[in-house]
Amino acid sequence: MVACSPSARDGAKAPSEDLAATPTIHTRFSPQQIQIDFHLLKTALLEAHPGLYRHTPQDTFYLKLGRAIEQLNDSMTYNEFVRVVAPVLSAIGCSHTLGVHPDWYKKYREEKMRHFPFKVAIVDGGLYILENYSEDTTLVPGTQIQHLNRKSFSYFRNIAYRCMSADAHIKSYKRQTLQTFFPNAYTNFVESVDTFDLDIILPNGQKETLVVNGLTKQEIQTIREQRYPGEIEPQNPLRLKILEDNKTALLRIESFAKSVHEGHGQPFSLFLDSAFSAIRQQGATNLIIDLRDNGGGWTGYGMELYSYLADSGFVYMREVTARKLDDYSFDRHIVSGHGLDVDTMIFEPHPSGWKWSNYPNRGCEKVPGNNFSGNVYVLVNGRSLSCTGVFSAYARSRERATFIGTESGGAYVGPNGAPLVIELPNTTLKVVIPVARYELNVPGPKPGGVQPDRQGYVPHVDIDKELSRDDQELNRALKLIRSRSN
Repeated sequence: MVACSPSARDGAKAPSEDLAATPTIHTRFSPQQIQIDFHLLKTALLEAHPGLYRHTPQDTFYLKLGRAIEQLNDSMTYNEFVRVVAPVLSAIGCSHTLGVHPDWYKKYREEKMRHFPFKVAIVDGGLYILENYSEDTTLVPGTQIQHLNRKSFSYFRNIAYRCMSADAHIKSYKRQTLQTFFPNAYTNFVESVDTFDLDIILPNGQKETLVVNGLTKQEIQTIREQRYPGEIEPQNPLRLKILEDNKTALLRIESFAKSVHEGHGQPFSLFLDSAFSAIRQQGATNLIIDLRDNGGGWTGYGMELYSYLADSGFVYMREVTARKLDDYSFDRHIVSGHGLDVDTMIFEPHPSGWKWSNYPNRGCEKVPGNNFSGNVYVLVNGRSLSCTGVFSAYARSRERATFIGTESGGAYVGPNGAPLVIELPNTTLKVVIPVARYELNVPGPKPGGVQPDRQGYVPHVDIDKELSRDDQELNRALKLIRSRSN
């Protein structure tokens, strides 16, 4: 999302430049202003999005649109507008379709907004404290939060789930994203407050009611570094380790994004070639590929990874299609995003609009000479999505790996991609809209993401295991390897 839209290249004003003044958290937008913004959003989605009804029936989506429009008859703040728009975007069932806060809001959130002062875990439907950044140091890890500001955790979870965009509405993605970004989700979708009333159950079973003050992002960061100094240990995103049995290799891929690899001086193709050469030289017969929290990147890298697991050429992607290629009615509101490059890509007519004929990652004719033919175990979770979900679905469809963890966050049939970013002219909310639909070459369709194998399912229902920081998925993989070696 780095190329400019045609209007930006031609020197057109960004939409927000037409405003008399930059909005603030307290600005109230008139009904006319928010109706203009919502109409633009609706127009862009209907005109450009290639998968509006891929995971949601058309009638259901229009019902969501209608309910949102009914709420636009009174003035609103920016946050109130976000809480109207988010359920509409969520209804599509696409993790690449989402709202993005403008810079002025991000600055306020970082510097002035008070946040929920805990790192949390969602375990067996409950909310638990993992790290405590609050002034009340008596709140120990493992404390359960039953009520927050006089509402149950399930109340907030249900609101957040209605507002969060996820491929195929996959709940494992929503659960893990809510767990990871709970303070942001609370202010985005519920309310922004300075204090939090808590009803808690301590690990010893004692119940208490108390009030804690919210903290700024900087205050939380400072306290975290003081109280949990060993928690943040940066590592290279691509790592290979030969385990103690000398027969098992652990390959960690944190991202398929080229920019992430280059930022650490790790060209992906060179790393893979070196890693699989080392695996072959070692004589390893088991390979664990850790793709947890890998949010994706370039589809070609996932295909390249699979080529090292294949024994012959293969067709990876069935087709990539688009409803429209360019000349959008909302062109002047596009502020970033590459979309589809009609100058270098070749398209042909398709029942849904257009088909990308020269898509470069359609398949692989020849596999590398140092490919791996042994047992493969793939660790996934709810935040394994986009091209990580594509790799996982393809490997599952070919029965090439045992999957361990929870349901992957990427839709089994493939994602939507090639995003554009528009800016709504009044509220300045940015919205990411993909314009390409990727159809993976797998049998189906199947709902949801890639499910772990029966013996590989790790449900995360024990708070004590979460607190121990034991790697439950890796331990399960090693246990399976030992059982199959006996």
